[in-house]
Amino acid sequence: MKTLVKFRDTQGINIASYYLKTLFLWEVDIRGREFWTQKQGFLFMHMLKVFRDKLQQKSINYYWDKRYDLTEGYNDKNKKNICDRLNKIIEKIEKEVETNPMIVAKFILPKKEFESLEKNTILPNLLETASVSSTIKQQCGVPVVVKESSQQCAVSSTQKFLVQQHITTSKHQANKQLNSKQRQLFLTQPTTSNVRSEFNIDLCRSLISADIPLYKLKNKVFREFLEKYTQHTIPDESTLRKTYAPSIYDETIQKVRDEIKDSSIWVSIDETPDKEGRLVGNVVIGLLSEQYSERILLHCDVLEKCNNKTIVKLFNEAMGILWPKGIMYDNVLFFISDAAPYMVKAGQALSVVYPKLTHFTCVAHAFHRVAEVVRDNFPKVDLLISSVKKYFSKLPVELTC
Repeated sequence: MKTLVKFRDTQGINIASYYLKTLFLWEVDIRGREFWTQKQGFLFMHMLKVFRDKLQQKSINYYWDKRYDLTEGYNDKNKKNICDRLNKIIEKIEKEVETNPMIVAKFILPKKEFESLEKNTILPNLLETASVSSTIKQQCGVPVVVKESSQQCAVSSTQKFLVQQHITTSKHQANKQLNSKQRQLFLTQPTTSNVRSEFNIDLCRSLISADIPLYKLKNKVFREFLEKYTQHTIPDESTLRKTYAPSIYDETIQKVRDEIKDSSIWVSIDETPDKEGRLVGNVVIGLLSEQYSERILLHCDVLEKCNNKTIVKLFNEAMGILWPKGIMYDNVLFFISDAAPYMVKAGQALSVVYPKLTHFTCVAHAFHRVAEVVRDNFPKVDLLISSVKKYFSKLPVELTC
């Protein structure tokens, strides 16, 4: 964060520090804890690109309420100018970082600070000799690309024959072999392996299968218990959610596809508000066969509005997940839902696309609507029942039992 702010000040980019902090807050939510253990140079380049991308999208959403854009006060021309400037800087760094290790510092530090750093940074004379090829520079352990070795060849480059003589020595050959194995990663390369841990994926699968929320891993006692008896480092819950949960989802969906194949199915849809007030649509399917088949929750999605259009869209999305190579319209035989008017209208629309579809509405919903009418017609009885219910609900458990 401080490096990016320093870069902003040096380049004279007129943008508030809080906007840059907001970029970091969003990235922390997206990336796991392991991502932020990488080298500072790589993280700086990553956040610089995030900054550029957000300006290209012409918005930096407020972290606490993403409906608000922090860059509303900037016109599109200013955003484009800053974006073009960042593009040029990123391209120059990526192009020259291999041959010029100081290129990043040049853009971050003010001119005087950079000149002082450049003056006090001592590199071997070998770098300054134009007659010596870059291959010889690497072979002698000069830290142009190779930095990991603690032993470097110190040889005078004032005369060419001294360098040629040094190349044939056993010391140079040993350092050459050592340096060829240990090479510095560039700023644009990640430092962590992309190989996923088998333990992590098994842990994630077990928690999901047991209906244990992944955020429970934040519990210190629970983490210590797992680390003690499994002898493994327990990953952060965000790492499991972003890296491992999607692959488990794909495996589960594939199992559903293998089970259904080209069989006839029934589909049930219902929507319910969650604790945050969002309308969540759920699609449940099952096989139509002589033998009993388990009900399968195929798809969940947040609905912008609850109407016939969003229900039809949810239905089609679920069928696309089940049959990604092409929806088998003739294999969807029954659609079960409540008797809400928008559900009835959605069923009529779906019947046009799915020729063999029959829509059934739930009888319980009809009884509920009758009960609502009765309650409206007898308000005093309704008040009496609700008062008694409130009274008993506030009693201690021992008395209610």
